[in-house]
Amino acid sequence: MIRLGTDSGEYDLLSRAAASVMNMDGLSIEIGLREGGGSQYMIEQLFESTMPDKIHVAIDPYGSLPYEWQEGKIAGWIYDDRMRNQALSSLYGMTSGTNVNFIFFNLTDDQFFKRFSDGIPVFTKGKEILMNEYSLVHLDAVHSVAAINKQVDFFAPRMKQNAIVVIDDITEYYDTSKVEENLFKNGFKIFEKGTKKGAYVKE
Repeated sequence: MIRLGTDSGEYDLLSRAAASVMNMDGLSIEIGLREGGGSQYMIEQLFESTMPDKIHVAIDPYGSLPYEWQEGKIAGWIYDDRMRNQALSSLYGMTSGTNVNFIFFNLTDDQFFKRFSDGIPVFTKGKEILMNEYSLVHLDAVHSVAAINKQVDFFAPRMKQNAIVVIDDITEYYDTSKVEENLFKNGFKIFEKGTKKGAYVKE
C-alpha cells in the first residue's frame, strides 16, 4: 500500500508509541484523520498485535471547515469531503481481512465527546460490546491549548496505566508547557519527546 499523506513529522515516534501498546486492551484513536497517514502508522503497528481483534477509531469533520492551525489563527484548510473519501477508501482497504477493525466518525471532537462519553458500541462475533477504554490516543486536530486540554481531560480517565497520548506539533503553534502541565496533573509522564511530537504515558 502507498504511504498516505501527512502534514507534520516524527511519525516514527508515533509508531513506537503504537508498538508499545499494541497488545494492550482498549481502543486506539486519532483525532484529526485528514489524509490518513497518522492512522496508517498506528494501524501498521496494530497488525503486529498478538490480540485477535484490535479496534482503531478516527474522527474528523472534513467539510473544508475553518481550522485553528495555530493558537488564535484560523485558516480555511482544504480538508474537504474528497480528501475524506480518499483516506477512508485506503484505510478500509488496508484493514480488510486483518485483525484490525477500523471505525470512522464524521464528527468534530465536541460532537464525538457528547455522543460517546459512555463508550463506543462495537458489534462483533454476534454481540455488542460498549468500549470506553483507550490504549493509544493521537491528538492532531485544533492546535490550541484549550482544545488540546479538553481532549486530554476527556481521554485521561478512560485510559489505564501504560496507555499513551501522542500530541502533534508541540512546538511553534501553542504553549506546550500549559498542555504538559495538564497532562502531568492527569497522571501522565513523558514517554518520548521530539521537536514535532510528544508522547506521554499514563502512570
